[in-house]
Amino acid sequence: MTLCIAAKFNTGVVCVTDTAISYGDNRFHTPTIKGEHRWDGFIMYAGEPWLCHEVVWDTTARTTNAVIKGLAQKYKDDDDGHPAFPAEFLQANFDSIYLLGQGERFGDYDYACIGSGSTTAWPLLDALYKRVRNKTEYNTKKMLSEVMRLTEKYDATVYRPFLFEVL
Repeated sequence: MTLCIAAKFNTGVVCVTDTAISYGDNRFHTPTIKGEHRWDGFIMYAGEPWLCHEVVWDTTARTTNAVIKGLAQKYKDDDDGHPAFPAEFLQANFDSIYLLGQGERFGDYDYACIGSGSTTAWPLLDALYKRVRNKTEYNTKKMLSEVMRLTEKYDATVYRPFLFEVL
């Protein structure tokens, strides 16, 4: 499973993910951060690996949101046209953070998270982000490390190592 978090600091954005990947009843880990640099920012992903990779590696559209919208139309769950889209995306640029839904873009946030561990991480982010007085890269990474550590403690689907990307 996954937890992806992005948080702004004074001069950029710090992104962090765990390394857990679930496939069926098995749990693996990835040696790299769950994200890719694209022309519209750094895209982190959570959900079904096959769909996440199809979105991230698609080169037919100039925006990740356009790719998601096209794939949401391609993968329909029922006859009423409700899309079955088992993936979430978090887009970060050097000064902005957005959540990407099924063709929708939500943000600009100071911090955001996605993945199965996000229900545990959101309240921790709410409590700890505002306590960081001097939002330097170091202090923001330290705060995010604490959020990830506490989320791992209370959510068995999140596990170390945690990998960072600074934008």
